[in-house]
Formats: sequence, structure tokens, C-alpha cells
Amino acid sequence: MRKIFNQKLILRISNNIKKVYSSFDNNNFINSHKDIDKFGLLERVKLISTNLYQFLPKDYTKALNILINSLEDEQECELKGYDGFYIMPLVDYISTYGIDYFEESMSGLYDMTKRFTAEFGIREFLIKYPDESLKLLKEWVKDENCHIRRLVSEGTRPKLPWAKDLTQFKIDPTPVIELLNLLKYEKTKLVQKSIANSFNDITKNNPKIVIDTLKEWKTNNTKDKNIDWIIKHSLRSLIKDGNREALELIGYSNNIDINISSIEIDKKEIVLGERLNFKFTITSNKEQNLMIDYILYFLKQNNRHSPKVFKLTKKNLKINETITIKKSHLLKFATTRKYYSGIQKIQLQINGIKQNEILEFNLI
Repeated sequence: MRKIFNQKLILRISNNIKKVYSSFDNNNFINSHKDIDKFGLLERVKLISTNLYQFLPKDYTKALNILINSLEDEQECELKGYDGFYIMPLVDYISTYGIDYFEESMSGLYDMTKRFTAEFGIREFLIKYPDESLKLLKEWVKDENCHIRRLVSEGTRPKLPWAKDLTQFKIDPTPVIELLNLLKYEKTKLVQKSIANSFNDITKNNPKIVIDTLKEWKTNNTKDKNIDWIIKHSLRSLIKDGNREALELIGYSNNIDINISSIEIDKKEIVLGERLNFKFTITSNKEQNLMIDYILYFLKQNNRHSPKVFKLTKKNLKINETITIKKSHLLKFATTRKYYSGIQKIQLQINGIKQNEILEFNLI
């Protein structure tokens, strides 16, 4: 990803500025990035932003006007490819050097987000000017441009990847919930995804307010497929964790009625790099939706076990219907998990309910 910010992109930014600001020293600006390949993604963004400050007028409003006039055409209502990433250093310039110019800077971010996204830059203003920013965002939810509406939901996410956390919204997400409620009937998939991402962020620290909000959405909009989609994707982390209220909200009742056979494992000793093969049979005593997961309890260095939920399948079973499910799980080295030899465990989870049986196998 960091390779996007290369000499070609530097030349693009430079040429765009030179077209509207003839005094711009584009040769020295380009040369000031000769070592850019040494840096990571965010370091490259900051380097370009810092160098823009060196070569643009020190009067912030004049510099901002130059950057706005240098912008390329607005994007359609989608984010695709990497062309729009040239905006990131310009957004960083605003959040770094324009933090004391609220109205001018927010207007600049408004224009820039139409080309790609200003979700990173707007966070600095939410932190320094929370009331003013939220008031403005409540106006932006009605904007005809989908990228402006998306900025409302994406820019206020409590935990946005690559960006500074908005701690105030991790503690009290009510202001974000109010904005998301105003976007409830959004028809654009781009913005719907952002709404769901924001709700999903909030579930990490405040799951109850999300569940309560989405219950109300569901109750008052029983036939709106867009809202159903948002609800499902908003709850994805809670669903993966087996949260029963979240599962109930998307149609997987806690009141299941099944008979389940013992889990069968093909062998009790497995070498790292081999597969854990298991199967089991379910008979349904009524018609019901089942979300079937399995939990692997991995042995840690301290001899305790750490659970990890894996998605398996979703089934709609009729009364007395029987199914046999087989699964092969590869136990291989991964940079995100270190395996320790010894006893590991496996357990089924259905509609968020852990089943009684836990089997053990030895990883050697």
C-alpha cells in the first residue's frame, strides 16, 4: 500500500499545483522526496504534507485555496482503485496546519472528500471542536453527495484503521449514534458500509447501545432490506463472538431445539501443518435457523487455553431434518498465532450457545 506514495504521485500533485500556482517550485518539491521509498505509508503521507508546507505560501488560507483549486474531478459514488489516494497528504496538510482555522479547513475537507476521503483529517477537528464539528456534520447528513454523507459516518468512527482513536466516542458514543440515526434510510451501498463499520466499532466498547438502537431500527422497518443489511454487518463482531442478542436480532433464536451427535475427530494426535478433520450430526426438532460455529481452544505458553471462534455454516432446518457436517481445519504456522505443543480443545457453538461436549487433541 505504501508504494502508492511514490515519485509518480509526487509528480502528479506537483503538476496539479503548478497549474494553478505558477510560483510553485515544483522541481525542488519533487527532489525533496528523493528518499520517500525508505518510509512507511503514514510516514510518506506526512513527508509530502510537510514538504507542501515548505513550498506553499505561509498564509494558510492562500495555501488552502491553491490546494482546493488543484483538485482533480470528483469521484462517482464509490471508492475504487488507488487514484484517489493523492488526496491523503492534502488532507493531512489541513489537519496539521489548518487546525486553528475551523470554518476554512472544514470547507476544504468538504471539497477534498468528494475526490477520495477526508475521514482521517476530520478527526482532529472533532477532537478540538467537538460541538462545532458535530453541528456541521448534522447538516452534512442531508448533503446530496454520497461522499459527504459517508464522511459523517466514517470520520466519526471511534476506532478507524490507521487513524487516531476518538476516545470521547469510545466512552460515550451517543453523538455518533445520533448521526447514524439520521443516516438510517441511506440508499447508497458505499454509505451503508460505512454506517455498519461505525456501529461495529462501537460494539467493541458499548455493545448494548448498538443492539438497542438496531432493535428499534428493525422493529420500525420490518420490510426494509437496506436496513436489514446494515444491521447484519453492524453486528458482525458480536455475531462472531456468539452474542445471543445480536444473533436473535438477525433471526437466529436462542431457543434452539436440536439433537446433536458426539463430535468425531479422525485422530487424536496432529502434527503442526496437518489438518484437524471432524464431523458431527444434527437433528432438528422444529423448523429453525442455525448458525453453526466451532471454537478451538489453543494452548498458550502459560498452559492456559485461549478460545478462537471460527465460522462454519448457516442452515435452515425443517422439523426432523438431519444433517451431517464435516470440516477440515488446517493447523499451520501463522504470523498472527504461535502454536504450543500439547493438548488443544474443540467445541461447537450454535446460535451463540456453547454445546456441552469438548473434545481434546494433542498437537505435536
